[in-house]
Amino acid sequence: MKRACLVLSIAVIAGTVGFGALSTTTANATPERGVIFGVLTLRLMSPPVCVVGYPCSGEPLPNTVILFERSGRPAVPTRTNAAGEYRLRLSSGSYTIAVPNRGSVRPSTVNVSAGRSDRLNLVIGTSIRNAG
Repeated sequence: MKRACLVLSIAVIAGTVGFGALSTTTANATPERGVIFGVLTLRLMSPPVCVVGYPCSGEPLPNTVILFERSGRPAVPTRTNAAGEYRLRLSSGSYTIAVPNRGSVRPSTVNVSAGRSDRLNLVIGTSIRNAG
């Protein structure tokens, strides 16, 4: 009987830990918060033609910090994964977007709506001399 209780307790704990990990990677919108997700890419902006060695459509930026700043509050950081993707749950409101040490990002602002999940692909423009 003690062994059965121990096995059941371990299963419950493992299930709880597994569920917690799942909920953080699949952040869902709530009545108080919204979800912003997308891909951060580095794109050659000048000249407006494709150049050998530099992708025209943009190159995903893996393992890059993105900051979402709201007036009067500390910035909320997130980090892109290996494919340049990010996903973040934020309180509703207007945010300024920054990517430290990478230059300007477009779009540079976002309005987060509670209860919604919205795709927001971000682009950092660069010239050939800054691409490497």
